[in-house]
Amino acid sequence: MQNYDAMGIFAHNVSRILAAQGINQSELARRLEMERTHLSRALRGENSPRLRFVERVAEQLSVDIRELFEPISEKVHA
Repeated sequence: MQNYDAMGIFAHNVSRILAAQGINQSELARRLEMERTHLSRALRGENSPRLRFVERVAEQLSVDIRELFEPISEKVHA
């Protein structure tokens, strides 16, 4: 298993949740009222999002913020 940092875990879990909910990045960006490219850069770790951004992502995906940071190995084996 690849070793991920917090942003890598966040990005992986957001992508996993988007796929499970049948939502793409463009739709999430629309819900967050931001440009898709800005969301994409945040998920690739090209900028460091603020905690409020992470909270808003959790709100828009209707998940507990902790789910966005659960270790990837637990999600793969669950």
